[in-house]
Amino acid sequence: MSNFQSALKFRLAVILALSAFMALSSFWLTVVIKRTPSDAASLGPRSEPDYFVFDFNYVKMLPQGKPHYHLTGKKLSHYPLDDSFLIDMPVYTSLDPQNPPQTARADQAILKEDNTKVHMHGNVVGNRKATKTTDSLSLKTEYLLVYPDEDTMETDKPVTILRGNATIEGVGMYANNATGEFRLHHQATVTLAPQGKTIAPLP
Repeated sequence: MSNFQSALKFRLAVILALSAFMALSSFWLTVVIKRTPSDAASLGPRSEPDYFVFDFNYVKMLPQGKPHYHLTGKKLSHYPLDDSFLIDMPVYTSLDPQNPPQTARADQAILKEDNTKVHMHGNVVGNRKATKTTDSLSLKTEYLLVYPDEDTMETDKPVTILRGNATIEGVGMYANNATGEFRLHHQATVTLAPQGKTIAPLP
């Protein structure tokens, strides 16, 4: 074999090796570029919040332009895994002018289902002011599910309710602020204060 043929074969081998290296490099670069925009997906669902809002303050308006309800909190955290919100020290206030004003506060609240439900947890206290036709109402429980758009609330936990001169205790409750409907589901007991004495609402 001549020196020329040997040199030619060597050059061809080098060219083929470089071509293969460049092809592999291009493939690797393409894979990296394709994966970069979907880092979150490649890492799996995120279980940690992706943003926070401090001193959260939200007002839902009615179609007529009047406020429907007010929701505030010390801190709001968004969880992308299930698109839910966690609120620290939430305060819910119903502002519908056609219904008695009522508030509910708790240690924490979780918003799900397109924010149509407010799950309030821990030291939940609710208050509804008296009107010309209804007594004031206060309640205390460890869990309260509020439906802001419907102005209703319910719980499946033990609840203590102060209404007029009565202290009512039971397990499970449903209350409709718009219609005045109120139900206790189980183990209901009623204690009446002396006539003429009204029990102070819960703080």
